[in-house]
Amino acid sequence: MPDLLLSILAQAKEGVKENGRIVYQQHCIACHVDDRLGQIGPALLPGNLKRLRKKKSIRVISNGRPVTQMPAFKGTLTKEKIAAVNDFIYTNLPNIPEWDISMMWQSHVIHNHTYTLPSKPAHESDLLNLFTVVESGDHHVTILDGDKFEPIWRFPRRYALHGGAKNSPDGRYVYLGSRDGWVSKYDV
Repeated sequence: MPDLLLSILAQAKEGVKENGRIVYQQHCIACHVDDRLGQIGPALLPGNLKRLRKKKSIRVISNGRPVTQMPAFKGTLTKEKIAAVNDFIYTNLPNIPEWDISMMWQSHVIHNHTYTLPSKPAHESDLLNLFTVVESGDHHVTILDGDKFEPIWRFPRRYALHGGAKNSPDGRYVYLGSRDGWVSKYDV
């Protein structure tokens, strides 16, 4: 009898997991992609969700996140579906992708070597008073003069940037990280 009970519980648990996978595929893939490694939205894996307790995660799924693209699903999904997708994102992936240092070096791209760049800026703006505006709609970055609030440079960027721009101490370079693992360095 205990084996039968364990079997029923395992099937029920698998049914909840499968329901969560279906809900995820219907509502979450656009931002977090099929493999849950993230794109516009962050990766949804147990390892990086450690700081977000499951109860709070249910609130995030239900109510969305202010000042982000995370919508509220409480008007779209039932409490059961929200709970199911929440359980699903806290399950481990069957295969964890590998990305070692040799693979990182193989992907390293240098468009312009530092020694080929001019020694002085092509603009008169103060390098320590620039604003970096990350445009989400057409995947560009605009560098604004902090005194005049006028664009001095606009360029295409990688998809799904994460966090704000980081500048070198002298203001010459701006670094942008993307959710798919790229770090781009731009000479301003």
